[in-house]
Amino acid sequence: MIYGFLRDLEQSKFFSQVKPEGITRAPSAGGSHRTQFGLTLTLAGGPA
Repeated sequence: MIYGFLRDLEQSKFFSQVKPEGITRAPSAGGSHRTQFGLTLTLAGGPA
C-alpha cells in the first residue's frame, strides 16, 4: 500500500519531487506490526 501511495504522489502534478526517507516495520502490541515511513515533498512551482 505504501509503494502505491508513493507512486501516486510521484505522478501527481502537485509535487515536483517526492523523496522517500525509508520504510521500517516493527512489532506492535497484540502481535501485529507497525509500518512507518517518511517523505520529503517539494511543491510544484516552489523553490528548488
